[in-house]
Amino acid sequence: MDASYNEATQSWETAAGKYIIAFGANVEDIRATAPYSLSKQHTVKCHDVMKPNMPL
Repeated sequence: MDASYNEATQSWETAAGKYIIAFGANVEDIRATAPYSLSKQHTVKCHDVMKPNMPL
């Protein structure tokens, strides 16, 4: 799955679409794959516990 981080909303965002999920011991040892369909955009808000409290 492909996700992008949106700094403005402090969220991970994934676009709707068809994806292939890969399962394996590591990236060079994929043991199974499965199709996955996301019907709408998915957004996960991040916790800001590590956010600096002043500009860097």
